[in-house]
Amino acid sequence: NEFKLKKGFKEIYQTTIFKFHLNKRLELAMIMIKNTPTSLKTVALSHGFKSFPHFSKAFKKKYGKNPSYFKQFRNR
Repeated sequence: NEFKLKKGFKEIYQTTIFKFHLNKRLELAMIMIKNTPTSLKTVALSHGFKSFPHFSKAFKKKYGKNPSYFKQFRNR
């Protein structure tokens, strides 16, 4: 059942399913920011965020810097 799934997941990964999924989305967004010329708004929307401000806030919380900071280091 759902309770056992969530409890077992947290025991194994020491995080909730929601936070795990959010971190994976942010990690994939970071890769896209660093390796493609895609706009930050498009990156946010393509990784399931409803708006760029929501994405930017979650990104900054995880990485300590705004997404635009990492965009400047994009592999050319």
